[in-house]
Amino acid sequence: MADLLAGPVSNVGFRLAGIFFLLFSIYSLLRFLKLKHSGIRARAVVKEIVQFGNRAYKYFPVLEYTALGGETVVKRSYVGGRRDNYHIGDEIEIVYDRERPRHFLLWAGFNKYWKIIGSFILGAAFFLAGL
Repeated sequence: MADLLAGPVSNVGFRLAGIFFLLFSIYSLLRFLKLKHSGIRARAVVKEIVQFGNRAYKYFPVLEYTALGGETVVKRSYVGGRRDNYHIGDEIEIVYDRERPRHFLLWAGFNKYWKIIGSFILGAAFFLAGL
């Protein structure tokens, strides 16, 4: 069984994983650029903080904002952090998609870049490991 996981077969798996993450980083970059140029900036209020994880808990804010059409959106952010990163009642700047108001990015600090950079680093590492 160990022979099956060694050699060229495992290298192909690493390269495929690398290609997946590199493509995901390109998708994330294109989404970011679209929102940067045509997205709607808004202020969202932290309504709740949700905890996820087994050992290393992360805390995710549930945000509420009003879209241009008057729709009130309540959605959990995909970006989490330490417990003290967010507090109920805090206002956070976001940018949401005009056509799909439930799709948003946190627009403060490094949060808007983490998916692009993280997936690029993972993709490059996996791809290089497969060479």
